[in-house]
Amino acid sequence: MSFWSSESLSEATKFRERIAAEGTGWINAARGKTPLMRLCKCDTYLDVDAIEVLVENGADCVAMDDYGDTPLLTMIQRFDDGRPDLVASNLKVVKCMIEKGNAPLQRPEDNPDTVGPLFVAAEYGRTEIMAYLIQRGANVDAPEFKAECAEDLEVPPKCTPLHGAVEQEQLESVKVLIAAGAKLNEKDKEGRTPLAIALSRRHAAEIAQVLRAAGALEN
Repeated sequence: MSFWSSESLSEATKFRERIAAEGTGWINAARGKTPLMRLCKCDTYLDVDAIEVLVENGADCVAMDDYGDTPLLTMIQRFDDGRPDLVASNLKVVKCMIEKGNAPLQRPEDNPDTVGPLFVAAEYGRTEIMAYLIQRGANVDAPEFKAECAEDLEVPPKCTPLHGAVEQEQLESVKVLIAAGAKLNEKDKEGRTPLAIALSRRHAAEIAQVLRAAGALEN
């Protein structure tokens, strides 16, 4: 019996019908290419209802695909163009994954090939998601140790969310982290403070000014 033949049914309804008929074993069967990942990576439409059905029935929100992406990190990176409706829907899915899918607030210690959600949100300037993660208890100073994968993920070893925000010249992310009490003078493995990174960037003068005003040091 096919559960995908009727175009009149929403995907959420199709998922519910398949779960009722087959159980939930199929939800995570395809490693990294799950229905949840497919929905999160869809560029044209974010089906929040369908995603919620999958998450509430045990979909793995941190399963990595062949590119090192997870559903949670994909949602944090998802383009929103600053539109309030897209910002709200993306945040709703992230909340669902954290609160109903038990997605961790930090990078799992047994998974060195990914980074924490707050780091990604800081890099992409997703300030609403950052505020939510911090409110839930995410560590604003959690270092990311990416020695082997740093080049692919553009994450220097021992890099905090503040380092990442400065690297990507995300001024608003920097402000959120400072307001949350992030340590200003942590050094990455290359010995750079966030201010040192800002001073090396052509378009980060305002970030450097904000860091200095908060008490950051270059060395």
